[in-house]
Amino acid sequence: MNNTTTAPAKARYQLVEYNEASAEVKAVYDEAMQALQLPFVLNWFKCQGQNAILLRGNWAKLKSTLIEGRFRMC
Repeated sequence: MNNTTTAPAKARYQLVEYNEASAEVKAVYDEAMQALQLPFVLNWFKCQGQNAILLRGNWAKLKSTLIEGRFRMC
């Protein structure tokens, strides 16, 4: 029997909590929470919080399809 212990796996994406987010990321978090009528930030947003450009683009895409009902195939 092998008695070696393994360290916990490192998360692939670091979640950026609201209080740790940059002003630009907080703005997206706030807009998303308001639009989705949620009192918290979804983990899907938090895992993109390290990259404000990626977060804003994905939120724009999600908002246009789910909230505004627009979707256009290229």
